[in-house]
Amino acid sequence: MNARAVELAARLGFALGADVQSRSSFDRKHYHYPDLPHGYQITQQRSPIALGGSLDVFVDGEKSGGGAEKDGTKRRTLRVERLQLEMDTGKSFKQSSGATLVDLNRAGSTLVEIVTAPDLRGAEEASAAAETFQRVVRFLGVGDANMEEGSMRVDVNVSHKRRDGAVVGERCEVKNLNSFRSIARAVAHERTRQIALLKRGQCVRRQTRSFDPAVGATAVLRDKEALLDYRFAPEPDLPPVVIEPAALRAIAAAVPELPSSAAARLTRTRGLTSKLARAIASKPWTVAYFDACADAAIEWASRHGTKEPNAADVANWVTGVLVGAVKKAGLTRKGGEPLRGLPESAGAARVGELLARVSASASLEGDASTGTSPVGAGITARMAKSVLAAMVSGDSRPIPEIATELFGGDVEDGEGSSAGVGGVVGAGAGEDGEALEAACAAVVASMPEQLAAYRGGRTRAMGSFVGEVMKRTKGRADPRRAAEIIKSLVDQ
Repeated sequence: MNARAVELAARLGFALGADVQSRSSFDRKHYHYPDLPHGYQITQQRSPIALGGSLDVFVDGEKSGGGAEKDGTKRRTLRVERLQLEMDTGKSFKQSSGATLVDLNRAGSTLVEIVTAPDLRGAEEASAAAETFQRVVRFLGVGDANMEEGSMRVDVNVSHKRRDGAVVGERCEVKNLNSFRSIARAVAHERTRQIALLKRGQCVRRQTRSFDPAVGATAVLRDKEALLDYRFAPEPDLPPVVIEPAALRAIAAAVPELPSSAAARLTRTRGLTSKLARAIASKPWTVAYFDACADAAIEWASRHGTKEPNAADVANWVTGVLVGAVKKAGLTRKGGEPLRGLPESAGAARVGELLARVSASASLEGDASTGTSPVGAGITARMAKSVLAAMVSGDSRPIPEIATELFGGDVEDGEGSSAGVGGVVGAGAGEDGEALEAACAAVVASMPEQLAAYRGGRTRAMGSFVGEVMKRTKGRADPRRAAEIIKSLVDQ
């Protein structure tokens, strides 16, 4: 008996709000199939490890036919009937020649099967439910749930009912679906197939079917009788599983905040949209990083009397710009969390400070009439992307110092002194090519002393030109492109 498997199954049960049993037992389920070398499967038919529970599934409003949430998504509560520990089987591969190959590498390993109630309506809800389960399993550290590798597999049961609620025909089970797209396609095909049978006055027979993604259709594996005789019998080689009350309490206490709870909290306390909150809450490291980053940005802005960043802006930076920089730097392992491998130089506190500086710079436009400049200003969103990339690559110097090397000028360091990149405004879209070239030419012509210094060997004067271009374009110019244009002008 694998004690860790029992612990993880109980953890998943608690996370789903199930009634985790202090005592559960095993049975033998007898049937003959090529991928079952024992001739029986060990399962928990009579006394599973957990009973009940539920999971909230969110579906795009347009796909689901309506939306209960403000952002157009629809929430469906999916009831969980049971969680049971089982012995995994092998895997069959049908060949084009008609032969079947069997891979027994995973046969005998432990799996947890989750059986749900028939609460889902349609292909999109079925696919969204599987994706939600995958997210929860990964969030809890119960498994990697990589469908393409067989770590998570889905069986769907499809049936129809009339508007009055009466079930029409039998349900058909489609086995071993290994992608969200295949789940949606299999359900959609079964819906069409079964409706066509019913319209012709034919019966929908209870069957086990497979799905061929190459043709997008299901095919019969075997027919099921009304009552399947698996000859369940108590497993003689395994004793009952008994989890002491203290151990149950410890497992329950170790369950982290689930994605649905985290998303609800972020919507309530941070003001994020439901969709953005769910994106942040998809991974535990991302939730923790965002919370720390947002708090650091607010603290920095409060300490320096500047405008604090909008929580949605911080969320978009974390899930978009930062994750992109991490992937570009090659810091993410396959299937791993992008923010888990960040160096200390790109810690949440430092990125929070960077975003607070961007927010302070954006407020310069409102202060331009008075000539004031918020402390720490001078770094636009466009500049911050380059600064962030340097931080992700391990640059642990103060943020103003990084910005100075990249762009030059005067950046307020937040301590009453300057460190490069002067009063740059805004963070909008890039200037078009001709307008940017004209702006660069005007800046070079208006700064003869800096031009002479550059041509005399002081290459750092380039930062002054770029800083002035960014100032005149209110931060809308691409600083790297501006530097290229200015270099071509001053080298003439």
